[in-house]
Amino acid sequence: MLSYASNTTHLTIALGQFEPQWGKIEANMGQMLQMIDAAGKQKADVIVFPELSRTGYAPCPTAEEIERLGEVLPSPDSRRLAEAAGKYNMMVVYGTLEQGPHGLAYNTAVCLEGGQLHRYHKTHVHWTENFAPGSDLAVFSTRWGRIGMLICFDLGFPEAARTLALQGAEIIISPAAVPEDFKEIHRRRVMARALDNQLFVLYCNHAGTAYGGGSAVAHPTGEIVLLADERPDVYIHTLRLEDIAAWRDREQLFAYRRPELYQL
Repeated sequence: MLSYASNTTHLTIALGQFEPQWGKIEANMGQMLQMIDAAGKQKADVIVFPELSRTGYAPCPTAEEIERLGEVLPSPDSRRLAEAAGKYNMMVVYGTLEQGPHGLAYNTAVCLEGGQLHRYHKTHVHWTENFAPGSDLAVFSTRWGRIGMLICFDLGFPEAARTLALQGAEIIISPAAVPEDFKEIHRRRVMARALDNQLFVLYCNHAGTAYGGGSAVAHPTGEIVLLADERPDVYIHTLRLEDIAAWRDREQLFAYRRPELYQL
């Protein structure tokens, strides 16, 4: 049975749903900084922004765009966000285009907390994108428990979320850029990954007509406990972290796994 070792029982999360504009880094940064301030004033512990929220979303950035817009972490922008969140003792997760070696670009989720920087490179790159795929599915410890990150299309692969759960993840944070005509299907994926792995999934999508928002939080039972509409806004919800252990104790899936039978 996976253990639960958080130091607190409640976590107030904010989903910073907005419409990042491709290439307009200062405008996007300004929007995130404003939302951090708004979330902090509402006593949020964590704020999550959409996929590629710093740069805006483009599936196939050119070499010139990677050089001009790509981030080398840690960066002045990551420090600005960390400083803004630090005023409220808040953790922030945002999306960025990260410069890799030899002109490669990673679609990266960045988590900033208490002077620590954790990053995740999107591992399942959509067939319409030209990002370099990541090669690691990792979980890290925070004062609210063990957290893993997946980006958008990654949630379509149950094995990825299960890998994080087997490493002890209690929360999966998923920045995304899900098109309007696919958001209902993706919401079902959010629910399924939460239910399958008995953990919380925090999903933050782009707002706007092309994407349509619909950011959500799924409970370990698979229930949606927070659902945003299409508008740009800061959506707040308080999670009962004890629900993770309570549900895992009641429905003991992990104790009865048969990995010797699975051929994946």
